[in-house]
Amino acid sequence: MKFISKNSNLRIVLKPGIPANQMSGIAGQPGVYVKFQNGMVDISDEEMIKKMNAHPGFNQDFIAVDDNGEDPFASRREENEPVHIIQDIRYGHVEGKRVSPHAKTKLDPQIKKLVDELAMEQVNKLLPKMVEETVKKMIEMGAAKSKAKEEASVTSEEVIPETKEVGVKPVGKKKK
Repeated sequence: MKFISKNSNLRIVLKPGIPANQMSGIAGQPGVYVKFQNGMVDISDEEMIKKMNAHPGFNQDFIAVDDNGEDPFASRREENEPVHIIQDIRYGHVEGKRVSPHAKTKLDPQIKKLVDELAMEQVNKLLPKMVEETVKKMIEMGAAKSKAKEEASVTSEEVIPETKEVGVKPVGKKKK
């Protein structure tokens, strides 16, 4: 089962670890922890799934989704690394220009859906006109091409009288 967190690196303690005590002879017990990677963790163990569902942060800090479920927090989740600003420093002085990549802009899913719907409306409105114009141009090009072929066949059918030129030497390599 997939669990999705609002935070990128959420860590949950399902069972705290107990350190060993040599004086009383108590052995240490390891804890059970879950770490979310980029806001997601996939757990297949049924006992761990029950512990995750019983955790007090369930449905507050993280939620459960099906294996094919979408991440509802993807648009609001912050990146692990901040945007870095890089500058060249030579001999103790800042030289050159600042290089900083732009942070990725995340759109809310509702806004993205609205933009997609508006784009589809425009495509449906403009597509028939564009197809009609393209078909007209293709018909015009076909007519022009057939006309050019007809003109070429007419000029090639005309007979050109043979002429002989006297005193013309063939072009090519000279024989020694």
